[in-house]
Amino acid sequence: MSNIKKNSFVCFLFVSLVSFCQQNHTNKTYVTYSNNSSPKHSLVVSQEKVSLIIPSRGLFPEKKVDFRSIIKNDTVYIFEREKIIPQKKGITLNKTEFVSKFTNTHFYQKSKDIIIHIENNRPYFNKTIVDSIIGNDVVYSINGDILIPKKDSIALSVVLDKKKFKSKKLKTLKGEDAVKSYGILGLNGVIEITGKYKKCK
Repeated sequence: MSNIKKNSFVCFLFVSLVSFCQQNHTNKTYVTYSNNSSPKHSLVVSQEKVSLIIPSRGLFPEKKVDFRSIIKNDTVYIFEREKIIPQKKGITLNKTEFVSKFTNTHFYQKSKDIIIHIENNRPYFNKTIVDSIIGNDVVYSINGDILIPKKDSIALSVVLDKKKFKSKKLKTLKGEDAVKSYGILGLNGVIEITGKYKKCK
């Protein structure tokens, strides 16, 4: 193989690898938990732009803010905001301080479907995966066993029936605490219940 062909082949492999790494990030929507300091929101990552989306709530319309970005290897670098998109009719939602947290920041890809906001160590999960596993459901942990309402409705109905299950301890986890303990399963919150199943008479 001539040097020209070798160099062309190496360049092709390099470009293919970069393209593959970039595709792992691009055109995906990522979601995270909400808390007192940040409203419910999602990020849409594309090749040269990251869109921050705050969904509509009551009289407040959906808010979308676009940032210039670039993807290098397994890291997404976010720069300044693009031009401001006029807001639809409704009450103005002032989230300037929250939006500014995304300017000049970066994310790294922890796994195929998780990116981490490096500046505050906040995880964002691939929305497609979240929807397929838990959707918008709060997850239940019954004596350490995970029950998801849309998949384990029958088993959960037994636990919630006082005639069939005696609860001894109940604890609710939300936001960061739930995600730290349960990962993606804790995104919408977790209700921990410790108790005992009653014997059938």
